[in-house]
Amino acid sequence: MDWKLASFAALGLWATYMIFGTEAGKIHGEKVNMCLEASAMVAVAVTALLSGGLSDFARVTPKSFAFAALMGLMSAGGLYVQLYAMRIAPQEISLIALISGMWPVATVVLVAILRMGNPLLPRQWLGVAFAGIGLALVNWAQ
Repeated sequence: MDWKLASFAALGLWATYMIFGTEAGKIHGEKVNMCLEASAMVAVAVTALLSGGLSDFARVTPKSFAFAALMGLMSAGGLYVQLYAMRIAPQEISLIALISGMWPVATVVLVAILRMGNPLLPRQWLGVAFAGIGLALVNWAQ
């Protein structure tokens, strides 16, 4: 699978997973959702390791371990807060999904600022600006 197909597959998975999470959360809440999602992540991780990923552990350094641990904590924390927001304001689920779904745009900006080895092109900055303007317009209508 090439990188574009993989990127679109991730988009499709992420675009639909919150539908199931929202429906499940209405029944059992975000804490149970987090536990069940963590279990699913462990299952996917074990599958990835069994399909040839065990050799990658030889390259783990204290720095890479710390970065990966922080990534996991931030990802889980962000999801938990998103699920919490959806539980306390179910009438705003679409807006919550839109706001929290802007994380790729924020990541692009942070990477462009923190890692100048891969600067954004003017058209990419325009895309970031359009995403921000779109978010502002949607929130303004509320």
